[in-house]
Amino acid sequence: MNLQLVDSLAKIINNLTPEERQILQTKIIPITFSEEVLTSLKEEPFVGMWSDRKDMENSSKWVKNIREKDWS
Repeated sequence: MNLQLVDSLAKIINNLTPEERQILQTKIIPITFSEEVLTSLKEEPFVGMWSDRKDMENSSKWVKNIREKDWS
């Protein structure tokens, strides 16, 4: 972190007029407090995409077989 930059910004902000602070606040708040919408993992499109594949019912066994075939 650049502490000199932070100190300089703090000094500048402290010297702003109330009107300037209001303008600054309207420009900063949307950037700093924008809500990030998190999707539940169960709602992600990739979850369950291979649920109908019988060869993947046991994922550990499937991976082991792939590794044995490809790495041997």
